[in-house]
Amino acid sequence: MNQPNFYGSSITLSRDCAAVMIPEGSPVTLAAGTEVYVTQALGGAVTVNANGNLARIASVDVDALGMEAAALPAEQAQGNADGSVDTDLIWEQLSTCYDPEIPINIVELVFDPPWNQEMMSEAARLETGMY
Repeated sequence: MNQPNFYGSSITLSRDCAAVMIPEGSPVTLAAGTEVYVTQALGGAVTVNANGNLARIASVDVDALGMEAAALPAEQAQGNADGSVDTDLIWEQLSTCYDPEIPINIVELVFDPPWNQEMMSEAARLETGMY
């Protein structure tokens, strides 16, 4: 997102907006006037702390926070006239997928060969607390 730093500051929702509770995934409507705190903004969506609960607000509703939605790679792409697939664009789009509990890109995860902690870089171990 290309906007001022909203992290840690109180934001009052300007309108009702749909959200998804983290981690259970149940839908909820956050009412206009609710005070929230942004905890992360990744992949176009924003995670907020609302009344002590984490909720994910989709990019289509971030205007309720006074933010502008970030353009995702698929929205920036021009279609291929021949119907071919741009694998780089697919990987770029997939890289916007984040685990809401650990704010890192989850597309770096692999299952073959079987994953183990030794495969992580030192920076990744520090970021995830797996050292």
